Formats: sequence, structure tokens, C-alpha cells
Amino acid sequence: MRFFIQQYQAILTASLVCVYMNLNYFNLSGSEFLERTETVAQKISVYLGLALLAASVLIPSAMAKVIYSHQKCGQLTTSKFQTAYGTLVNGLNMKSKNPQVPFWNVITLFRWGIQISVFVFLKDVPGIQIIINLIMSQLFTILISKVRPLEPGSEKAWIKINPNYFKILNEIMVTYYLIFMLLLTDITSDQDLRIAFGMGELAILGLCVFINVMKAALEGINEICRRRDGKNKTKLASKNYLEHTKIQGQGASQEMPSTLQNVKTKKFKKKNRIQRVNNKSDVTIVELEEDTPASAYGNKQFRTNDFQRAQLNYQRALSDDALRRASQLAIQQNLIAISTSTRGREQESNSSIHLTPYEVECEKGI
Repeated sequence: MRFFIQQYQAILTASLVCVYMNLNYFNLSGSEFLERTETVAQKISVYLGLALLAASVLIPSAMAKVIYSHQKCGQLTTSKFQTAYGTLVNGLNMKSKNPQVPFWNVITLFRWGIQISVFVFLKDVPGIQIIINLIMSQLFTILISKVRPLEPGSEKAWIKINPNYFKILNEIMVTYYLIFMLLLTDITSDQDLRIAFGMGELAILGLCVFINVMKAALEGINEICRRRDGKNKTKLASKNYLEHTKIQGQGASQEMPSTLQNVKTKKFKKKNRIQRVNNKSDVTIVELEEDTPASAYGNKQFRTNDFQRAQLNYQRALSDDALRRASQLAIQQNLIAISTSTRGREQESNSSIHLTPYEVECEKGI
């Protein structure tokens, strides 16, 4: 569906040109039709053009029917509709209560169809072409100003750009472009005036291109800033989470940073068994319960993977601390054992060094 919407103008133009070149606006008899479809190439060209023309008319109608049926049931904002037909309302302000908003993309397709048909079938009367397009441009300018169908830009953007206002500006530029083009027809007979109107036409065209290029550049800058801010907030939240974790002597306390305390997400219990050494020089097993958020932080700026990675680093820190304490305890116990055995031998040697052999034998007998 997305491919059809994006390529609608090319498909309809190709089909109408095929009808114009091969079928003479459908103004031919049966014998003439058979003559123009004698070879295989001619048949493919004609039938394929007719199929594309039928698709260009039927598919937008089917899109409108799908939107109408779901709008009637109140299912336009459901996840089921967004998964199956989200392309039909892509970029539209679905929060608006105006019933015409969901049909805006379909209305745009029909507008393209009318304009392309005028360009192909009325190619010999450019004045009428310009007048019809001028009327349509004015109608769309009024319709956009009242309906405002496009989704407004983000409030956190570096430079705020409202697509509705920008669309109105484009339509105004198109209107002036068509007016100057109308002045370049046979209405103006003076050659100097035609040159002046032509320069004005080029100025309007250049200004329109410049504005659209600047809009694209600003949207790119906004996207880069948004991604950079998201990464910075993710790193800051992860750093704060690690800095606020406290390891105490007999227990471990896991304190959530202030940036994560207001996260209202679904949580699940997760038990981690950690070996820890207490002051009595024995190893105990302590169960630590942690509340781990199941979704990302904030506006999906603190990702689940980063949160779990920070949690894993904290658990590793606890394990390393427990192993370090255990190794220190073992070393202290070995030193105590060595010092005790050495002291006993020194006492024995000190007690027996000044005795005579007879006194030693007497003590052994006693």
C-alpha cells in the first residue's frame, strides 16, 4: 500500500499516456481497437495501461471504504488497525475530532488524479489547465487551514515546524506560480511584460525550492538533536543508577536514582543470590529482590538493554566485593593460624631452654 501511494502519480501518468497514445481517448471503433492490438507488444501496452488506470481509480476508493468502515466502528486508533492499515493514516493528526482527517491521504490521491487527467487530456488548452489547477489550489488552501490534518511537530524540537502551516505556505506559492503562469499565456501580448512575468515566475519557483530544501535541512537537524539528546539522557540515567547503588557492610541496598523513581511501567520480581561475608567471618547466602522495569525509561530514551546492562554491572560489583572480602578473610585466618602455631612453639622452647635434662624428665614423668 505504501508503494502504491508513493508511486501513484507515476502509475496514473503512465496509464493515461498509454490511453492517449494507443486508444485516442477511447474514441475509436472495434476494428480500430483490433488494429492497435495486433502484436503482442501492443496488447501488453494497451491491457497493462488499462489495468493500471483501473487500479488508480479502484484502489483509492477501496482505501476510503476501509477507513470509513473502521471510523464508523471507532477502531482507527486501535493497534490492530495501525498494524494492518497504518499506512493509510500515516502522518495524520489522529487526535483531531474532525472526521475528514483520516481521509486526507485519499483526498490527496484524488486531487493528483484530477490534476494529471487535466494535464493529459487538456494539453491543447493550457489556459483552462491553469484555471482548474488554480481553483483546486485555492480550495486546498482553505481546506488545510480549517481541517489541519497533518500531525503537528514535536514540542521538544530544536526548531518547531508545523506541517500544516508549511503546507499552507506551499499552496500559496503554487497559487502565485499559477497566476504568473496565466499571465504568460496569450492574455499578455506585450513582450516586455512577458519577460518581467517570466522573471517573477522563476523567482517564485526558486523561492519555493529554497523553502522546501531549508525545511528538509531543519528536519534533519531536529532528528540529529533528538537522537543526541536521547543518547545523553540514556548515559546520564545509567550513570546515575550506578552512582546511587550502595554496598554496605552486612547487606546490600540498591537505591534507584531520582530519574527512575517516577517510571510507571510494568515490573517483575527478580531474585539474585549473592554471597556475602559478615563481620563474624563466615559466608552467608543472602537473597536480594530487585524491581526491574520491563520497558524503557521515560519516552523510550532509557532503553531496557541499557538498564539491564547497568543492573548486571551492579551485580558483578557485588560479586567482586564478596570475593574480595572472602579472600581477605581467608588471608587473615591463615595469618592468625600461623601466628598461633609460632607463638606456641616459642613458649615451649622458652619454657624448656633453661631446664636441666633431669628436670625435663621429671616434668615428663609428672
